[in-house]
Amino acid sequence: MNKNHILENQSNLEIMSLQEADEHLKVCDFRVLKACLEHLLGGSNDPVSDHIRGMVYSNNGHQKEAIPILRRAVAGMPDKSEHKTSLGIALFKNGDVNEAEKVQEEAVAMAPDDAFSLTNLAWTLLALKKSPVRAEKLLRRARKIEPNNPSILANLGNALLTQNRQEEAFLAFFLAIMNDQSGEICRKIPKGNPDLDDAANRKLAELAQAAGSGKSQN
Repeated sequence: MNKNHILENQSNLEIMSLQEADEHLKVCDFRVLKACLEHLLGGSNDPVSDHIRGMVYSNNGHQKEAIPILRRAVAGMPDKSEHKTSLGIALFKNGDVNEAEKVQEEAVAMAPDDAFSLTNLAWTLLALKKSPVRAEKLLRRARKIEPNNPSILANLGNALLTQNRQEEAFLAFFLAIMNDQSGEICRKIPKGNPDLDDAANRKLAELAQAAGSGKSQN
């Protein structure tokens, strides 16, 4: 087992910890965020650590800091489509939409069966109001790999809604809500459909109750 493989396995726990703390990190000063990450990652600058660092910076709105780190992660592990995909997301959020689309296309070409890359290229196309039919095809490929992924389902709903296929879109959004375990997707589902609004609110209430029960047991 080589060093990069070990680091990738170790990074799973790190990513889980970061996801659990994400809402807290979003309100942190950048210096606090950086200090927390350096403590967690031990100051490592290997490609896996750079990828985690760059994703967290990007997710918390610090694209200027994230992009050079993600470029370094891509250079360090050029065969990893996930690193390119994360770079593409940060570039898009920074307004560099042409390069973002190019990088996302490269990621999918490298890994045509990677659900993360497929989903994010589709998300980019939909955000640019381009090729909803192709976006749908990408998302259906991603769903074959991860059939219950709420992000894939929600993006599929958006692709279908863009094509005025309301009934199919409703089903995709409803399945996204049912499979949402964080509440993030429920908050992003298009508003205005009473049935979807009610389903999303019920799911959020269930998640809040489950979180409250977990805290009381601790």
